[in-house]
Amino acid sequence: MTARDSYDPNQYQAIDPTTELAGVVYPLHSAGDAAARLEALARAQTVWRGTSLIDRATPLQHLAVQLRKRAEELAHLMASEMGKPLAQGR
Repeated sequence: MTARDSYDPNQYQAIDPTTELAGVVYPLHSAGDAAARLEALARAQTVWRGTSLIDRATPLQHLAVQLRKRAEELAHLMASEMGKPLAQGR
């Protein structure tokens, strides 16, 4: 199915730029949901800003492990959503 075959204003349909085929569907957030998420992020950033570099290192190392575990999956996602060559996404 191509991007032109269907449209839903309540979701975002990723489109593979190289094939124009429909990909992953993401739900859209209301303005209120988006505002609440941004407020939560701002509060979290305030806490993070006050966290020592040593205390930041552990969660960042855990994040790095998870990204490495999912590297192939994420490379394919980047290729299908952005047209990025697979090798560059790895």
